[in-house]
Amino acid sequence: MKKVFLFLLASMAMVSCGSDDGDGGSKRPSSVTIVGGNESYLFSMTYDKGRLNTLSSNYGGAHTFTFAYNGQGKVSTVSATGSTTDPIAFTYDGSGKLSSVTRSGQTFPVTWSDATTANIDGSTVKVDERGDIVMMDGAIVTRDTGKGAFANVKGVDGLTLYLTEILTFYYAGKRPLKTVTGSGVGVVFSNETQGGMLKSATFASSGTTYTMNITY
Repeated sequence: MKKVFLFLLASMAMVSCGSDDGDGGSKRPSSVTIVGGNESYLFSMTYDKGRLNTLSSNYGGAHTFTFAYNGQGKVSTVSATGSTTDPIAFTYDGSGKLSSVTRSGQTFPVTWSDATTANIDGSTVKVDERGDIVMMDGAIVTRDTGKGAFANVKGVDGLTLYLTEILTFYYAGKRPLKTVTGSGVGVVFSNETQGGMLKSATFASSGTTYTMNITY
């Protein structure tokens, strides 16, 4: 997993190679498509009491993740069927911060240097107060105004979802992505909203233009 974040941020080109109030109400996405070049990805979601229940994807082969939650309402285990069957486990410290992630039988400690900055096996990631990723190994991530597709999804955040399915980085935020810059990365997102919620976005990565559409 060392230096995993920037490597995985470029992965699409390499392959083609708590609910809040206001506009958007309690909308949650049922599907997301990301299409560009020779690539076409479909992500489908189901929910239980506002929490993510299943996430199905064709990225890397058809598979489905099923989420289970601890007594504090945070995702604790993720089972998998289909092209991947490796379970994922998350643990938390007494303050509710992520303290480890286990995947493929290997456990990676999560060490927090302050309230928002964590180290995971040599990779540094920073999150904001909503749990959205705002820095990955020197690449700065800015967020747009309006609500992201996962603004009303409970139990998961940008980091735990990213560690589960990497392409969730593009859509599973409380706020939409705006830019990702630095450390050899430069991506700008052109977002469209409807009813205050992210509806679609276009962005270019490694010379390929992608279009993302979200259905609620």
